[in-house]
Amino acid sequence: MDDRQAIADWNSAAARSWILGGGDVTSDKNLSSKLGDLGRTMLVNCEMVGCKARVPQQLEEQKRCLLHFTLDLEQTCMQMRRETATGQTRRERYDEMRKYMAEHGQKLAQLATGGATLTDETKARILSTFLTLMNCRENIERVAARQENERRIG
Repeated sequence: MDDRQAIADWNSAAARSWILGGGDVTSDKNLSSKLGDLGRTMLVNCEMVGCKARVPQQLEEQKRCLLHFTLDLEQTCMQMRRETATGQTRRERYDEMRKYMAEHGQKLAQLATGGATLTDETKARILSTFLTLMNCRENIERVAARQENERRIG
């Protein structure tokens, strides 16, 4: 069974359930087996209050839609830049920040190139988030290098 047929079956079952007042269509064992991973990923919604967007499979762990994932990532970058601006950041913390940016940048790249059709607005949001990650990394590296030089001199 192809993906379109599985989605059509799921939509049909969902409509019957809603119209007839039936139970949860996700518990239909026959339907679940037809949908497999597709059904599981299509039924996960973003956990941000008021957001009804679906969560891509790559972001199930974060339980965020693509928009909220990018917003969270940009917010975290701002917090890391503020943290390093004080000049009191430990070397281990810089390593944690580098690892965070690399992992989340890779996840963002997978989402962007994963084959899903993206709107121009979503593409712009992804590119903006990549730019934020690159600028944050550059800023953090500059501060880390300055701190290292001050430790050597001082």
